[in-house]
Amino acid sequence: MKQKVNSKIMVKRLCLLTIIFISSFNHSIAQSNFVPNPSFEKYAVCPNSVMTPPMFWYSPSNYGMSYCNVCSANPQLGVPYNTFGYNYQYPHTGNGYVGIHIINQPGADMRNYIQIKLKDSLRKSKNYYAEFYVACSNDRKLKCNNVSMLLSNTAVYVDTANFPFGVLPANAQVYNYGNPIITDTMNWVKVSSIYKAQGGEQYISLGNFKDDAHTSYITSQPNGYDGASIMIDDVSVIPLDSFCLKADAGKDTAITLGDSVFIGSYINGLDSVKWFNGNTVIDSTRPGFWVHPTVSTSYVLQQTVNGCFSADTVVVTVGTVPLKMLDFTAMYQPVLS
Repeated sequence: MKQKVNSKIMVKRLCLLTIIFISSFNHSIAQSNFVPNPSFEKYAVCPNSVMTPPMFWYSPSNYGMSYCNVCSANPQLGVPYNTFGYNYQYPHTGNGYVGIHIINQPGADMRNYIQIKLKDSLRKSKNYYAEFYVACSNDRKLKCNNVSMLLSNTAVYVDTANFPFGVLPANAQVYNYGNPIITDTMNWVKVSSIYKAQGGEQYISLGNFKDDAHTSYITSQPNGYDGASIMIDDVSVIPLDSFCLKADAGKDTAITLGDSVFIGSYINGLDSVKWFNGNTVIDSTRPGFWVHPTVSTSYVLQQTVNGCFSADTVVVTVGTVPLKMLDFTAMYQPVLS
C-alpha cells in the first residue's frame, strides 16, 4: 500500500515539474520578445474611435488603424464583431487586434501601417525569429500578397505632406516563403521569417510596402469593398539563441487518390533543411511544398537553425475515390412458369 502511495506521489511530482518547465519555457520566450504590447492587450483608453491606438503602437501615415478590443462599446471596433470590414473574428490570443488596409481601391496606391519601437536594438550578425498573425477581413473583394514586416534603425514615415495615404517605400525583410497571396478569412495565418540583423534595428513596421503595380491580388468574392484588409495579432521578434525553433513538417492528413496537399510551413529564411521520403532526400531548399502521393507516405523534415537540430514527421494517408451511383434503371421481367 505504501509503495502505491509513493508511486502516486512521484507521478504528481513529475507532472508538476513538467508543468513548471513548460510554464518557465513559455515565460522565457515571452520575456525574450523584443516587441512591447505584442498582442495589443494594453491601452491607455479603450478604443471608441477609429484613430485610438493600443499602447506603444502608432501609425507612420495619416491613414491610421482600427484597434478592435472586447472592451469597446463602439460597434466599429468591438470583438468578435466589428464593422471594420464587417468582420466576425476572435483574436488569435487575448482581447484585441489591429486592422489595416493593404490595398485600397486598386491603382490608387493607398495604404496604412502600424509601427512600434522595440525594447532593444538588434545586434549585428545575430539571428532573430520574427512572426505575426493575420486574418483577412470578410467584406473586401480582394486578397493579396506582400503582407510583411520592415525592421529599420530609425522610424519611417509616409510622405504625408504630398500623399497622406501613400505607400511607404521600403524593402521589408519578413514575409512568408514565396510571398503567397493570403486568403483566409476564418483562421489566423502565421507570417514568419528568420532574420540576420545588420545591427541597430530598433523599429518594426507592418503592412504592404509595394505599390499596386508590384502587388499580386485576386478577386475572392463578387461583392464588398474594392480593396484588401487584414487584422494583425501576436507580433514577435525573438533572439534565436533564446530558444530552439523546432522543425514543422505539418499536420498528418488524409487525401483522396489524385489530390495534392501542402506539407511543412511557410517560415522564410530556413537555409538548412532536408526532406526525406524513406532514406531518399527529396528536397533541400524549401520549408514546405505541395505533394501528391499515390500511396500513403511518411515525409521527414530535418533542419538546423542557429545550431539547433530538430526533426519532424508528417503522414499523408491516401484513400481511394468512393463509388458514387449517378443513375440506374430498373426493369421488371415476369418469371414465366
